[in-house]
Amino acid sequence: MGSEETSDITRGNHQNSNKLKRLLSPSNLITAVCIFDYLRSALYGVKDFNHISNPSINALVHFGGNLPSAVFYGEYWRVATSIFLHADPMHILFNLTALRQIGPVVEALFGKGRMLFFFMATGIIASVGSCLLRNGGVGIGASGALMGLVGLTAGWGHKNRESVGTTARDLMLKWGVYTIVFGFIIHADNIAHVFGFISGLIIGLTAEAKAQESKPQFSTKLETFIGGMLFALTVVLVNFPPPSVFSLPLRSIPQSVVHPRAL
Repeated sequence: MGSEETSDITRGNHQNSNKLKRLLSPSNLITAVCIFDYLRSALYGVKDFNHISNPSINALVHFGGNLPSAVFYGEYWRVATSIFLHADPMHILFNLTALRQIGPVVEALFGKGRMLFFFMATGIIASVGSCLLRNGGVGIGASGALMGLVGLTAGWGHKNRESVGTTARDLMLKWGVYTIVFGFIIHADNIAHVFGFISGLIIGLTAEAKAQESKPQFSTKLETFIGGMLFALTVVLVNFPPPSVFSLPLRSIPQSVVHPRAL
């Protein structure tokens, strides 16, 4: 085998490896999980496939919607699993469109592994804030985590001070304002949006971009590990929901758990 042929094989393997890495990017993985779980929740309990509609409240609660009364009862996983659930086609389309715009930017700035960490961490913080302050209902959707990425990029851009940084900051601040305003119009969970944005902003003001590190620091490796573990564990929990207090007959659920607007 000649050296040129060997070089062609090596180049081909490298190109295939790059294609696989792009295919398995965090943004693509999150997109795939959201779509799969939306379809699964929409089909939950459906007996007649000619009458498939949006996911029911029971389906969203079953698969891990952020139901405050259940979380306070001890089902803490819901603050993470609710990130991957959506209410209807417009809801998931809006969030995944935003993810396709923001996700690759964060991956390029901070690295793929850290992007998962920031997405999951700010998403969970957004869910916790929503759970504490929201007046009933089932919280679902990735918008809190997406606002976390918006805040993260805005914070980094403000700290960066260069033209690329200030441009990114201004763009993300506009995106954040638009999301909040739109949230008021459609009665979305703006509490989660605000908590996600602020938590991301704080992280962005302190986090170093990938290009600013001469070599990966311990904190970077730790964030990558925690992000991967949080993502993997949440995917398992949303697709194989643990036993829930709401899986029991209603009469056996303590009345203090049942919020008037929870279901």
